[in-house]
Amino acid sequence: MVSTPFDDGLRESRGGPELFDGMVEAWWDSLDALRHAVEDRAAQAAWAALMEDEKRFIDFANSPLWFAEEHVMVADQTNA
Repeated sequence: MVSTPFDDGLRESRGGPELFDGMVEAWWDSLDALRHAVEDRAAQAAWAALMEDEKRFIDFANSPLWFAEEHVMVADQTNA
């Protein structure tokens, strides 16, 4: 993320929240792949260790989470 002279004006023009200081993106090939990953015992141990670490620097109560799907909007035309 970069800071610009336009940050406050843009945020205010949309009624947006204060800036955040970071974000994380994680993805799986499908919801089924995610389901299988969280059912795996080794993955559960890794998630637990991750959560313990994140508690040190993430404000969970003020950190939104969401799921999204990726959709190709412009197809690659280089090999068409």
